[in-house]
Amino acid sequence: MALGEQSAVQPPPASDQPIGAQPPVIKDVPVVAQAIETKTEAPRDLQRKPVFHAGDALLITTYPDTGIFFRGIHRIDDQGFADLPIIGKIQVVDKSEKELSDALISAYVNYLRYPIVQVRPLIRVSLLGGFYRPGLYWVAPESSLWDIVNIAGGTQREDGIQKLRWERSKILIKTDLVEDFQSGSSLTQMGFNSGDQIWVTPKPNTQFWDIFQTNIIPFLSVTVSIASSALVAYEIYITNHPKQ
Repeated sequence: MALGEQSAVQPPPASDQPIGAQPPVIKDVPVVAQAIETKTEAPRDLQRKPVFHAGDALLITTYPDTGIFFRGIHRIDDQGFADLPIIGKIQVVDKSEKELSDALISAYVNYLRYPIVQVRPLIRVSLLGGFYRPGLYWVAPESSLWDIVNIAGGTQREDGIQKLRWERSKILIKTDLVEDFQSGSSLTQMGFNSGDQIWVTPKPNTQFWDIFQTNIIPFLSVTVSIASSALVAYEIYITNHPKQ
């Protein structure tokens, strides 16, 4: 380079950042990390819990037309199929409520004036013993203990709610159900399984006076009658056989 020529090397561009300042902090790193973590989550389809179960049932309702022929309760067989009118067997255990509802609308579109179909799962509950209407019932899992006791007409005993017991496969699950009855907790919240039983003793809660009237008074009446008859017979005998 000749003496006196200007250097072709240009100085670095001036920066607005003062000398000695720290480089800017990259704030997007946590967001990137969060995105990476999100990718590792399981797909939603794998996380979805089944709504309908083999051995249970489903309830189909239609609005506003309540006279549709496929309305009502339909049992789900052990293979997860429900046998419906006209369309026959349809797999239901792998579907959500909305998916099954949409499938029924598509299948019955020629029979629906209003395409409004609602599908709900039902479970099996046995209400046995001292209920006014004991029996086996299909109920919604979100029903409460109060609801199912009401279905059975209530208990025959005045203290029947205190005598309720919950059993599963001949194993006693719980005896004190008063708090569950009063709180209105759903059967799902209680941990209720389809096929569980609710028992209540049918033996009446009688008071002492009821027992006295029913059992003791008739016994005393019979005893007094026998004693009176024996006394009369003795008097007749003495009269007819005076002492010599």
